[in-house]
Amino acid sequence: MFVRPIIGTPVGVTGLQLTDVANITPNSFCRYFKQRTGKAYSEFLNDMRIEYAGKLIAGSNDSFGNIAIECGYNSISYFNRQFKRINGVSPLQYRKKFNRGPV
Repeated sequence: MFVRPIIGTPVGVTGLQLTDVANITPNSFCRYFKQRTGKAYSEFLNDMRIEYAGKLIAGSNDSFGNIAIECGYNSISYFNRQFKRINGVSPLQYRKKFNRGPV
């Protein structure tokens, strides 16, 4: 899928790249995407980025700031809000859940 390689880039850039590939206007692309998926493109990309961030958080001890940047977020606070909104827990709580080990 074309979206996977561009997870780490800003939403506006990825949207423009996709409209160039599809040879349609940004408004047409957004309308078509929402009709087909039931989600706005930015919401879909955000979900993909947070899913990828979850894998990085669970599988490494890299800083949340570095993970946020790798996933395309320029603001750590925005990344934290989006992560908690989608996963129900903060990135720190998510990492603790995966680093807990056997009880």
